[in-house]
Amino acid sequence: MKKSQKVKKSIKIISVIAFILVILLIVLLIRYYNPTLLNKITKKPRLFIIKDECSMILGNIIHKIKNEDECKIFCRNDCELRKIDFYNSELIKSNNSCHTCNCYCK
Repeated sequence: MKKSQKVKKSIKIISVIAFILVILLIVLLIRYYNPTLLNKITKKPRLFIIKDECSMILGNIIHKIKNEDECKIFCRNDCELRKIDFYNSELIKSNNSCHTCNCYCK
């Protein structure tokens, strides 16, 4: 192996090690100055189910949660009450009974 090839290989190895050390330093600084940030990023969302309060009036089912936007509002409020961050929501509609709103909070 030539001397220039050894030097190039050594430079590549040193560059990779330096890059890994910089990333490690950044992670350690984040953990030190804001320890909850990495927990929020890596934590899996928890599911909370909100049942729609519906009623039958004149043969029609009246829903309290009518659409996806209202489901999102209910979910944001529920997550806020639990003092955790809102992540996502999904409305599962039902024609013959009450809807279900699935809330995901982190």
